[in-house]
Amino acid sequence: MEIQGDIATEHTYVQVLQCPDHVEMKDFEEDVEAYVRNVINDTRGTLGNLFYKGNVSIATEQMEFEIQLNLFSMQSVPPRIDELLNAYLAPLVDRGMTLVAAPRILQRKIDVEREPRYIAKQEESPGCGNIPGDNFWQKFLNWWLIVPKVQCDFFDLLYQLYTFDITHQGFIPKFVHFFTIPCNVMLSMCFLAQFSFFGVKIGNGAWQINGSFALFLVLVIMYLIMGLIRKCKTWGLATSVVIFVCWITGNLWYAVYKAPGNSWYNPTTIASNPILWSYIISFIQASSHLAVPQMPPYITGLHHWESMHAFFCKKYQTSERTWRGRLYIVAALLCFPLLSVAVAWFSWPHLIGTMVFYIMAGIGYQHSSFKKYRRVVEKAELSGNPGLDHFPTRVEDLKQSAAPFITKLQECRLVSKNATRSEIVKSVTTLKLYNTYFHHGTHALDENFNHHMLAVREGIHLA
Repeated sequence: MEIQGDIATEHTYVQVLQCPDHVEMKDFEEDVEAYVRNVINDTRGTLGNLFYKGNVSIATEQMEFEIQLNLFSMQSVPPRIDELLNAYLAPLVDRGMTLVAAPRILQRKIDVEREPRYIAKQEESPGCGNIPGDNFWQKFLNWWLIVPKVQCDFFDLLYQLYTFDITHQGFIPKFVHFFTIPCNVMLSMCFLAQFSFFGVKIGNGAWQINGSFALFLVLVIMYLIMGLIRKCKTWGLATSVVIFVCWITGNLWYAVYKAPGNSWYNPTTIASNPILWSYIISFIQASSHLAVPQMPPYITGLHHWESMHAFFCKKYQTSERTWRGRLYIVAALLCFPLLSVAVAWFSWPHLIGTMVFYIMAGIGYQHSSFKKYRRVVEKAELSGNPGLDHFPTRVEDLKQSAAPFITKLQECRLVSKNATRSEIVKSVTTLKLYNTYFHHGTHALDENFNHHMLAVREGIHLA
């Protein structure tokens, strides 16, 4: 889709105002904001539909305000625009502010984004040793669930939004989830509708007090509480309405297609079986993850993010590592129809609220906060190795934590518990040199040294 015309192009009128010496900039912030607001709204009636938006950037060290006013069109710019704006600017000039340079109009803007720096090493092959965990079950949960914390950290709204965004990068996965999640909610309600309380049937059709009502009640209470806690009461209410609709629809599905006398796993006819349709919907949902540009750690058998292409097509330096990598991929694909589909299904209770919030944000809900949130997500995605254990608030949080790697170095007594960053980097560099020296043709290293090399492979990117 190509949109042409002057009105589709961004044109910006730029002014730079400097504060007088020996004053506090914050004393002028409200007046500068009022100036921009008056200009955009044309309070004097002299500009007409000239500007539709504006922003102010503050340079504290230079004591300057850079004002950017977005034009409706270049064709609407009057020839005496500077003189017309001077009338609005007069109160600021009277207070000692001056124009640093002549105003200018920016007619074109070129956006350039950073490319994510995938940490792909030819000598590194996927394996269980790269997955954190002290035993088999911990490693299995980290591999299977990818982000186990998000399944139970229900009331952290920012973290729920962040993990969805960061693990569903690209258009296709998000698009698919917006359809599959509500379907899974409705199908789960349909499945639970067959269970009654103490064998007593209450209600008919869409209005029944049954197992689905219990789930509906629990979810609504939880989302209303979270809405109050996170100061998003409207979102909590909207999510409750969506769950209500899914509950009613699930009851209707069961009332129309129920088959009395059937087993609990087949409460309706085969063609309308909610378990069968939940599997199909969840399979489609899980398959959409194959369209993401970056694959998260652990599911790939690595401790870092990797591009989809690198994971499936990476070439290794030895045949042993090649077979090991290919075997891991085959095993992961064989587990996909059961394990990946299962986690796609039981994730809906915390994802339905995320879907609703996205739709509401698209029509302006929490616009200012959502804009800041999207800025954080964009920075995390473009960092190439975003962290998943919490919502980032500092630049150090944007990347995967190095704590497991440092712990391994301490367990191997390669660094002390109070080691500084420079000492850690020095140890890593030394081990990397040993690894490079012994890499070609040397396979008879002692077990302790191999354990050291494992620590390096999991954390060398820290340096």
